[in-house]
Amino acid sequence: MNRKKDGPSGQAQGHLHHHAHDELRRRDSTNILRLMQAVPGLEIIDSPKSLGPGLPFEEKLKELRHLDNVDRAAEQLRPRIAKFGYNQEDVRSYLQTIIYL
Repeated sequence: MNRKKDGPSGQAQGHLHHHAHDELRRRDSTNILRLMQAVPGLEIIDSPKSLGPGLPFEEKLKELRHLDNVDRAAEQLRPRIAKFGYNQEDVRSYLQTIIYL
């Protein structure tokens, strides 16, 4: 789930990605949806990735996500972080938010 502050309706929006190929992930998606539905004023939007085959989608950070560890992901990016002069902890925090949250 990704949360945006508010959408065109002025309501908070929650974007939910559904998993169709794995039973455990399907159950997780269902449970997350139930939790999101319990939040007053939250508008739930299906993520474009969840709309099925045929839609082009490139998951740029998939390799890092598959490491299943934010510290290993940050370590793998260390040369690029140094090259561009980023702060290692800032990048780790960013990865935590966009990949592992």
